[in-house]
Order: sequence, then structure tokens, then C-alpha cells
Amino acid sequence: MVIHVNSDMVRDAAKLRRFTRFYTKALGLFSRRLPGGSLTLAQARVLYELRRVPGCTAADLQRDLAMDRGQMSRIVARLVEVGFVARQGEASGRRGAPLVVTGMGGLALDTMEKAANEQAEALLFPLDTDKRARLMAALAETETLLTRGGTTQAEYIVAEAESGDMGWVIQAHAREYGREYGYDQEFERYVLLGMAAFAGAEDKERSGLWLARRHEQGCRPDPEGSVAMVAQPGNTAQLRWLLVLEQARGHGLGRSLVTKAVEFARDKSYSSVFLWTLAHLGAARRLYEQAGFVLVETRPGSMGGRPVEEEKWVLGL
Repeated sequence: MVIHVNSDMVRDAAKLRRFTRFYTKALGLFSRRLPGGSLTLAQARVLYELRRVPGCTAADLQRDLAMDRGQMSRIVARLVEVGFVARQGEASGRRGAPLVVTGMGGLALDTMEKAANEQAEALLFPLDTDKRARLMAALAETETLLTRGGTTQAEYIVAEAESGDMGWVIQAHAREYGREYGYDQEFERYVLLGMAAFAGAEDKERSGLWLARRHEQGCRPDPEGSVAMVAQPGNTAQLRWLLVLEQARGHGLGRSLVTKAVEFARDKSYSSVFLWTLAHLGAARRLYEQAGFVLVETRPGSMGGRPVEEEKWVLGL
């Protein structure tokens, strides 16, 4: 992103910085420990996030709170050492062990939250009802404007699959196609067998699987979309398992997933990409057409216990 700075921007940035200096002083954030507890601000925030969404890993927290990896490691180690946090089970693959707040940690957090609430109430006490209402409206507007430039468009992160994500792709396909189109377990078996072949392929560097999750503060949310590019003979690749859950549609996520997969294919120097889809999947067909795919073949078939018209689309690279 390129930011064009002018004199108005410089002036407004100075005003924003002045306000943040006032606010941090008013809340006592320069103190080594927060009111009502023995934790620093960063330690308390990590503890709060863990109680809000149990089962986060240190990597989840480090990414979502935009902390340095070393800093997060030290914070988690300290919280475990004092008995406020416990590790659940063992690390799985590249993911660390899930973390949970202990009973002692919950009590410490309750104490700090009580003290923080009292501090906030003391700041609000001199204001009458009208002034408090103006302040609350201004705070809400500030949060909106400083979050994604004031838009309400959901933001998603598309990233390589991790341990457990293949199972989600299988389950989500079976659930969504069963709900929307009445497909039976034959379709789930079809996806499962394809995913098993993908997982067992020898040349994993030439294939990829990506999942989309909402970009939210807190722990890693559940996926809401997927796509894959699977190596095929003859320097070609197949786009597979494109899925966007119903609640995630309308944000351009399908286009982003297709773009991610096609860019991967170009990076791997494939000569072309093909895919098989179904004639009744209108939204998906429009995405493929917009991405430059061309319909080259149709044939009758069966999917999920229902007769369908299969379509092959090809994109030259």
C-alpha cells in the first residue's frame, strides 16, 4: 500500500499521536503492572484472549496480536510458570500445543478486569448522560474508521493448509453440497478419495492447498473457504475443491481463492490449468470465466447420487 502524505495528513497524524499520549497516560499504561494484578499489559491481553477463545496456540496469538515471536514465547512461558495458563496435550505438526486459562488465571483476570472497570468508571463519572453518549458515539466511530478504513467488508487471509485442514475440506464439502444440492455420502467419498490421493502424492512441491479464514483479533477462526492446485501429467495442473461457505459469500473470497491457485500454477511454470465443474454451479462458472478459463468439454454424469452435466474448463498459462 502506498500512502501519499500532504500537509493535512502530517497535521492530523500529530493530533492522533497527541490523543494517544493523553489516553495512555489517563489509563496508567506506563505502569509496570496493571491495576489489580501483577501482570503487564501484554501478559494480561494474552490471558484475556485465551479465556475469550480457549485452545489458541502461541502462534495464533502471536499472529493475531501482531507481537514478536520471541516476546510471545516469553509471555506464554511466564503465564505457564505462574500457573495462570496450562498447555493441553502435545503439539500437532507445525502447530504448538493448545493453551487454556487455569482456575488461578481466571481469578487473576477477574481481579484485573474489576480494577480496570473501576478505573474506566472513574474517568466517566464527571460526565453527564449527554456527554457520555457523545463520547460513546465518538469511540464507536473511531473504531469503525480505524478498522479497514471504515469499511464493513470482511477481510480474509488465504494461507497454506495446516494439520487438520484436509479433514475440514472433506467435511465442509459434504455438508455444504448436501445442504444446498441434496448430495449423498457418495459425494463425500468422492472428495475423501481425491484428498487421500493428494495427501499421498510424491511431488508435493508442485501442488498446494489453501484455506481462507476471517482476519480477526483473537485466536485462529474456523476456515470459510478452500481451493487446491493439484499436479497432473503433461505439465498441467487441476484446480480442485473450490468452496466458499454461505456466510462468507459476497466479499470476493471466491475470486481471491481462484487467483491464489492460478498464481501458484504460474509460479510452478505449468503450461495450463484445467478444472471440472457442474453446469448448475452458476456462481463458480462465472468465477472461472472471469479468470480466463474456457469451456472445452461437457458430458453427462452422476454426482452425489444425482444426474449432473459435467464441464471441463481450461486456462492456458
